[in-house]
Amino acid sequence: MGQKTKYYRNETSDQRLSKTFYTLKELSAVIGVHHNTLHGRMAGGDVIRDKHVSAAQVPNVWPIFEREVDKISSVYLKRAL
Repeated sequence: MGQKTKYYRNETSDQRLSKTFYTLKELSAVIGVHHNTLHGRMAGGDVIRDKHVSAAQVPNVWPIFEREVDKISSVYLKRAL
């Protein structure tokens, strides 16, 4: 006996979403966000809102090297010990 497929109700203003109900796999295929990411965004809810379908808003996590010395140093820090 398999798991029951969960459907999420669409309450977004996104033009790409035309149906009323979606599974996470269908939703991820339409909006281009991985289904595991959507699962985390939904957090147990059953309604899709605009905040769930937006692109990721994360800043760049890699440091920006401003000086040439920092760039050279990073090359040596990446090497195996």
